[in-house]
Amino acid sequence: VISGTDFDLAAGDFLWVKFEDRHILDFASSDCAPVDLATGVNVLASACFPDDYTAYRLLRDLGLANVKALRVLDANTGRWALVSVVDGKITGENFAIGNVSVVLVEMQQAVTEWSP
Repeated sequence: VISGTDFDLAAGDFLWVKFEDRHILDFASSDCAPVDLATGVNVLASACFPDDYTAYRLLRDLGLANVKALRVLDANTGRWALVSVVDGKITGENFAIGNVSVVLVEMQQAVTEWSP
């Protein structure tokens, strides 16, 4: 049952939807085109992460000077995995990023035309 007030979303907005069971609503593009990540918080949904891709690799691919933090929601446990960059060093667990994932990336600086 859906309840509440309907509202418009603008380009660049994102919306979290909580389900009563373990589900992820995937709006990821399957064309694997490069994306632009803006300064601040970005939500990236992709079906194009390579096999054996990890949090540390994603941070290094984006450039450690460009990223503040990376979070991935585990839909099975409902817990967030978090890794951050502090003083140019990676802090946190080097967790796996599945081929189809939704990640929350907090950027220090914008990065354009990036793909995993």
